[in-house]
Amino acid sequence: MKRLFLLFSITLLTYIIYYDLKVGTIPKQEAEGIMTTSQPVKSERKQSYKEIRVQDGESVLMIINKVNGHSIPVPLETAAGDFEKLNPGSKANNILTGNSYKFPLYE
Repeated sequence: MKRLFLLFSITLLTYIIYYDLKVGTIPKQEAEGIMTTSQPVKSERKQSYKEIRVQDGESVLMIINKVNGHSIPVPLETAAGDFEKLNPGSKANNILTGNSYKFPLYE
């Protein structure tokens, strides 16, 4: 009985090694030209915005809160990134009082 079990184990192990080397358990996506990412692909759509002149003491997140009804439905980093996309050359943490900027609107 032990010999039969040993023979079966060796046969199974040999088959597993053969299958893994020949066919593989992980698909070869690079060879097929298919690339996957761990992040979902976002569709490129036009960002709606509202242009506002910055008053003394206001920050980007305060204004985004105001224009979106006192709540931001996205993470703060996303909101700051959207602001920087709408205003090329401007940083969310370095806005100037008296200048007009585009602030993202969220649904």
